Amino acid sequence: MNQIALLLLQSFYLLLPAYFANMAPVIFRKVNFLNISVDFGYTLRINKSKNKSTRDRILGDHKTWRGLFFATVAGIVIAYFQYLAQDNSFVSTLKLFPYDNWLLIGFLLGFGAILGDLAKSFFKRRLHINDGKPLYIFDQIDYVAGAYLFLAFYYVVSLEIVIASVVMSFVLTVIVNHISFYLGIRKEKW
Repeated sequence: MNQIALLLLQSFYLLLPAYFANMAPVIFRKVNFLNISVDFGYTLRINKSKNKSTRDRILGDHKTWRGLFFATVAGIVIAYFQYLAQDNSFVSTLKLFPYDNWLLIGFLLGFGAILGDLAKSFFKRRLHINDGKPLYIFDQIDYVAGAYLFLAFYYVVSLEIVIASVVMSFVLTVIVNHISFYLGIRKEKW
């Protein structure tokens, strides 16, 4: 296997918990559990001027505790499967570290991925980009950045893996979002 293919496969395998965490809020959006906005409806004051002050939601209704919960659980479940498969000869070539701490790894990647998405949403609100409207590039890699930021408490990945992950995740996110849109799972292509 050539070096680039190996890097891409290792990146993909490493980020599986983050990928599933990123998809979980969409998959579980109809579950009526913890369907409460993360920001609890709170707003921030913006555009302060002499005669005018407006308020804007911190995150909006579409960012829920349900999504946060299921994203984190999805990350943990996938890391557990990685732990179960870690002795497989093919998986051994892909894994960058042992998955004996699967609970921690899954939590860091899953929770980190969803927090990366929440952070991007916060900034989209500040830029007055409406729900579901794209913020290109950031929409495709926000969860990767969050996952790696949190994973750094346990394991720091190489720059090569980060670059491979960003490129691959960008392409995969565009493809998955378009497929989900055409299947009626998502309301927007992005």
